[in-house]
Amino acid sequence: MYFQDTVIIYVFFAAIIMLPGLSRAQERCADLKSVNSTKQGLPVLQSTVNPLKIWYTGKFYSLQCCVSGNPAPTVTWFKNGQRLEVNKNIYTKLDSNNQTLWIGGVKIADSGNYTCEARNSKGTVSRHFKVRVELTLLYQQPVVDLQTSSWSQVTGSNVTLNCVILKSARKPFVIWLYQKNIGSKLKFIKFRRNPKYSKTNVIKTEGDQSWSSKLLIRNFTKDDIGAYTCEARNGKKPANDTGILTLFFQEPVVHLASKSWTTVIGSNVSLHCMISKSAGKPSLSWLYKKNVSAKSLSIHNNAKQFITTVKTKKDQAWSSQLMIRNVTEDDKGHIRVWLQMDLKLQMTLEYWRLLKMKNKSMVE
Repeated sequence: MYFQDTVIIYVFFAAIIMLPGLSRAQERCADLKSVNSTKQGLPVLQSTVNPLKIWYTGKFYSLQCCVSGNPAPTVTWFKNGQRLEVNKNIYTKLDSNNQTLWIGGVKIADSGNYTCEARNSKGTVSRHFKVRVELTLLYQQPVVDLQTSSWSQVTGSNVTLNCVILKSARKPFVIWLYQKNIGSKLKFIKFRRNPKYSKTNVIKTEGDQSWSSKLLIRNFTKDDIGAYTCEARNGKKPANDTGILTLFFQEPVVHLASKSWTTVIGSNVSLHCMISKSAGKPSLSWLYKKNVSAKSLSIHNNAKQFITTVKTKKDQAWSSQLMIRNVTEDDKGHIRVWLQMDLKLQMTLEYWRLLKMKNKSMVE
């Protein structure tokens, strides 16, 4: 008696919970109402749209068997060829022409082949469903790994930070944060309309429950030095990992074509300087002094002199050119190429070359 009362109460509350599902099932069976019930014959069953059903453990699910016929058919449910008996987890609900099988607290053992059999005095028809039950994903706090605790990059390069998220059954939401130094405020990195930063979408990797997200920093400078944090959220407690991005100092190589230049008075002369192993545009200046003991003067662009520094086709290579128009005797002297390698440490490289003159008549 106690068992029967328990089943009735359970069915009552489950029916209330599943009432919207019943309404939808009735709508799907509505087209069978047009079947002529005055003409006797085999039961009529609505075709199954998708016979394969994927269920997850612990939840309520239903199978609908839309039936009509004259004489009125009776419906019986089978699983793997065995008739299903009503209990506290399995029950049926007959409403108009809709026979619904409800299964609550689904378990892996509920996987199998289900059959809805409609029978009357004229014969029997059936519909088949294949049910596969999978474990409900249990969400847990993810594990975040930046794969290294620090990076060292050269100025002017593009930096990619790879964030790996493990133990996340669902796709995590990833944010990136930046901290200039210890004690400074932790800031969210904004990506919208920001030419400096971009990030990739979170993608599934080959590992089980593992994901990946990447942060791209363009044209790295000393202002980008600091701590970068990747934080992942999946509904549980957030997890993060932090790495330090530092500046890698690489001494550039400066090459001047010759130890001295000789040009003709009245002509235009081009002095070339090649710089290699410089990821970013070098901070390069041209200077002039009349003799060794004279004061150095910076050369600026004007009608007489013109300086250009451009990137070459080679990797991390640049070319700087000083053009002097209508050379005169006053232009003779020492030309200095001055390269500032690090703004903070004030490290420089200097290269002196002698600019000599000769008259046009000597050339002829």
